[in-house]
Amino acid sequence: MSAPTLISNRVPPAVPFVGDHAMRESDDSKKAELAREKSAMRSSMRRLMESMPKDQAASKAQALAERALSWAPLAHARRVMVYLSMGGEAGTGAMIERLLEAGVEVAGPRVDWEARTITPALIADAMTDVVEGRLGVPEPAPHAPGVPIETIDVLLVPALAFDLRGFRLGRGAGFYDRLLADKRRRGLALGYGFEAQLAHRVPTEPHDARLDALATERRLLEYNGPRIAALLEALGKHPRG
Repeated sequence: MSAPTLISNRVPPAVPFVGDHAMRESDDSKKAELAREKSAMRSSMRRLMESMPKDQAASKAQALAERALSWAPLAHARRVMVYLSMGGEAGTGAMIERLLEAGVEVAGPRVDWEARTITPALIADAMTDVVEGRLGVPEPAPHAPGVPIETIDVLLVPALAFDLRGFRLGRGAGFYDRLLADKRRRGLALGYGFEAQLAHRVPTEPHDARLDALATERRLLEYNGPRIAALLEALGKHPRG
């Protein structure tokens, strides 16, 4: 009879799975490359916008406001949230003036730096209801009443760059990314910028929200027909054409 086989109680050391390590390295490399692409595009767009002559920028801003106001949802909106423009962004002064003259309620973004969020607050007069906030960011004055995000019909969304797919590249703080992801939002997100801010393709990540529409001084593009139709129906209007 043969001797019994001895079975060791020792557990062999775990051997790392090389595939997991390689995948992590690949993911890290992709993230780093994406970050470099975003940084390069932000820098180039800032230079381009800041080098634009003031009279040219003002003329484009007027044309942009005119083009955007021809869009049915904006033409019929009762309450619109408008970003308060800074350097590197298309000016919104002309749009705010036109909306107020038309009797539309205008809200600007109030910044909560601790929560890294923005919420709408009403602006009745751009001269008295807007102040310079932290880091020089313009925002509604403390006395301006806040309003719920779900009461906004259209949101004008800024960016340093847009692309024709309906994606945007912001400044990197994520304020508007969080606003667009807010499940309470029913209003349409309208990208608002100059033709010069259009890129062939902005770097995107899976969580990036697509705009509902995009306006420049030369064109108006829609990306979300069902949402646009739903808002127009809620406003008691119908899409033009």
